[in-house]
Amino acid sequence: MMIHKILVSCLCLLITVPSIAASTATTPHFTAELVAESLTPAAGKNLTVAIVIEPQAGWHTYWSNPGEIGLPPDPHWTLPAGVTAGTLQHPVPTQMVVEDIISHVHEGTTILLSDFALDSTLASATRLPIGLKLDVLICSESLCIPENVTVDLVLVTGDGAADSAVASLFAQARSQLPKTFTPELTYTITDTDLQLQLPELLPANIVVAQFFPDTDGQVVRGKQTLRTKSGQRVLTIPRNGLPTDAPLSGLLRLEIAGTEPAVKGFHIIAHAGSLVPAAIPEPVDVSFWLALAGAILGGLLLNLMPCVFPILSLKALTLVKAGGHEAETRIEAIGYTMGAITVLVMLGAIVLLLKQAGHAAGWAFQLQDPRVVAVLALLVIAIATNLAGLYELPSFSFAVGQRKGLWGGIGSGALAAFVATPCTGPFMAGALGTALLLPAPAALAVFAGLGFGLALPFLGLAYYAPLRRWLPRPGNWMQTFRRLLSLPMFATAVWLYWIVGREAGVVAMTESVTATLILGLALWWYGLRQNVGQSATPVLFPMIASVLLALGIANTQSVASESGNRLLNNQPYSAALLAEIRARHQPVFLYLTADWCMICKVNEATSLSSADVAQAFSKAGVAVLEGDWTRGNPEISQLLQSQGRAGVPLYLWYSGDKPPVELPQVLSPSMLVALTDSVDSVSVLSQ
Repeated sequence: MMIHKILVSCLCLLITVPSIAASTATTPHFTAELVAESLTPAAGKNLTVAIVIEPQAGWHTYWSNPGEIGLPPDPHWTLPAGVTAGTLQHPVPTQMVVEDIISHVHEGTTILLSDFALDSTLASATRLPIGLKLDVLICSESLCIPENVTVDLVLVTGDGAADSAVASLFAQARSQLPKTFTPELTYTITDTDLQLQLPELLPANIVVAQFFPDTDGQVVRGKQTLRTKSGQRVLTIPRNGLPTDAPLSGLLRLEIAGTEPAVKGFHIIAHAGSLVPAAIPEPVDVSFWLALAGAILGGLLLNLMPCVFPILSLKALTLVKAGGHEAETRIEAIGYTMGAITVLVMLGAIVLLLKQAGHAAGWAFQLQDPRVVAVLALLVIAIATNLAGLYELPSFSFAVGQRKGLWGGIGSGALAAFVATPCTGPFMAGALGTALLLPAPAALAVFAGLGFGLALPFLGLAYYAPLRRWLPRPGNWMQTFRRLLSLPMFATAVWLYWIVGREAGVVAMTESVTATLILGLALWWYGLRQNVGQSATPVLFPMIASVLLALGIANTQSVASESGNRLLNNQPYSAALLAEIRARHQPVFLYLTADWCMICKVNEATSLSSADVAQAFSKAGVAVLEGDWTRGNPEISQLLQSQGRAGVPLYLWYSGDKPPVELPQVLSPSMLVALTDSVDSVSVLSQ
């Protein structure tokens, strides 16, 4: 890597792009401007000067430690007697990885600051010509070009009054500079990484943390992860190339939800603590047990959702018909539990892996893809037509009275868990949000708890005989009840078609309905062949065709996107807009929703569509922000993570400078109206 830097340095000496001296200069790839905070600096005081670099789109410059390749901007000052220039102060950098080469760069407009010291012996009205020759290595992802500019300013000593015309520029520049974090930090060493402990003095709601070493050429190679360990925020930094026998010095880059600016930096020094073997398991604190209990309760409540209740009811009818075959019933209940737990643990593991890879993923992430929703609609229609009696499938059936054993139970449990993911229960999001902050084994245990809660009613009926006494006696009513159970499944399918249309447009929805029509005809044909004892093999072809058609739906954003609620005059959420409104000290009601979230839609159709709520919000001047997570959104994912939530809905109330108050997931109009009564009412709701 040193050879790379030597070559680049030579190019900077040999290849230059001259420019005429002025306060602004332009090269083929960037524009530079020299700006003084005061045109009449005072003798004996400091003067701050800014170098504003505006690169062309797609081009970048480098931080003071450029990383494995690159060079930082190099200033050559020409100064009058009595004026001394300080070192360049860089804003917080960004990591760039191109073909496995790691660089620390500045993208977009970059403002570098330098503090000049003026001698106290300078007489008033002394002319101060300041010249700068700036060498810059300007790069795109495929090309680097060394260029230089020459700019100058002429100042006159005076009263030191700041130039109001550039006040906003210097305020912006200082807000982008990293702060010096005075308390020294500590880190522990494992076999593979450094675990840096972040103190409570650092900002709350940190979404992403990243350490940049300040030693020239030194980089962190590998994924850095932020998590909470026993109530302490810990940043795990791969050890690759970092010294472990000296203080860790560098810059801590933080992305913070709900603030302006959203990126903050802190210069830190951390000292090594004791060596901690990586194999030692981390202690599980009370948050794990609370998350596990919440997940079990959430899974239990999922059984009441219209997409799960018919499946559970059919399992109960199986027990009614089973008679004395308790052993088989218990085996099937075990299989049902295994299937539910396996599917939910697998979905949870995928979310954890996606987050580990740096993707903004949350619970029910798969429903953000219209192809998955279309396939789920096919599955729901297959269940609904089976319940309606169109066909029977002994190897995988919900037919009354058929005992399917371990494998049949596994299939039923897996199916129930998969179709349950759109129906987020009132206690589920908080538990799963906490799970995503726990170590992976504890997080997967919470997802397993969700599956156990989903299977708990069937387990209770199978293993606790007194519960079965509450079940009615078998009879002809069972067939009628089975037909009735098909209705909520058909309604669920209609809802899924609507989601496909919202996510990818009317054409995609039409393709989904067409795939369902093909599947329905295939299942009807299968039922006819089944009645006369013929083979089902020919039916497989239209079934496969329907699935392929669903998978072929274009995964594109819908052209027409409706607003969730015009009555409240809501605006689309962004962190910048939220910060802007809060800066005006205006109360804010923020809700995060998705078209595939059933509870979200219920709240929007009732409480959020209430005329009383709209009138109260309008009278109190409440700004309403809506975050639509239907197709995924990184800003919304960051906000969910900062609030310890794995998915929607999320309802937040901001009043004054206080932290946001999280409202319950089931809203009522009176609850929302009460928010506007007084600030004190907020504290009541949060208890």
